[in-house]
Amino acid sequence: MLLIKLYADLINESLKKLSFSKTPESLYDPIKYILEIGGKRIRHYLVLMSTSVFGADPKLSLNAALSVECFHNFTLMHDDIMDSAPLRRGNETVHLKWDINQSILSGDALLIYSYKLLDDYNIELLLHGHLHRDSITYLKTKNSINEKSALHSSYFQKRFNLSWLCSFLFSRF
Repeated sequence: MLLIKLYADLINESLKKLSFSKTPESLYDPIKYILEIGGKRIRHYLVLMSTSVFGADPKLSLNAALSVECFHNFTLMHDDIMDSAPLRRGNETVHLKWDINQSILSGDALLIYSYKLLDDYNIELLLHGHLHRDSITYLKTKNSINEKSALHSSYFQKRFNLSWLCSFLFSRF
C-alpha cells in the first residue's frame, strides 16, 4: 500500500507541474479542470508498477504514465459528450461547464499533449534494444490490426491499447 501512496504522490505532483499555455483560456482551462477533479488513476499506476517490477526506476516511465492519464482524460471528455453525461467524478462535465465545442477542442488538445509527453522516449531503442523479437512481432501485428479497425474501435479499446502499450514498453527499461 505504501508503494501505491508513493506513486499517487508522484503522479499528483507531476500532474500539477504539467505546463499548459495560459491562452487561450477557453482551450486550456477545461484541460486543467478535468485533470484536477481526480479519479481512480489506475492506468498510470500500472505503468509505474510495470517499470518497477522489471527492476528500473519508475521515474523513467513517469512521462509515459502522465501520457496515459492525459489520454484517458481526453477520451472521457469526448465520451461525456457522446453520453450526454451531466457529471464526471461528482463534478459538472466539461461540455456543460463550458460548451460542447470547447470540450471537443480541449479534448483534442489534451490528446496532442499526451503524445507530446512521449517525445522524450527513443522508440527505436525501445523496440530494437530492449524487446524480445516475439514482442516486436506482436506489436507490429497489433498495430496493423489497430490501423485497419481504428475507426471502429471503442473508446474502451483505445484506452486499453494505450495502457497496455505503455505498460509493456516502459516496463522494459
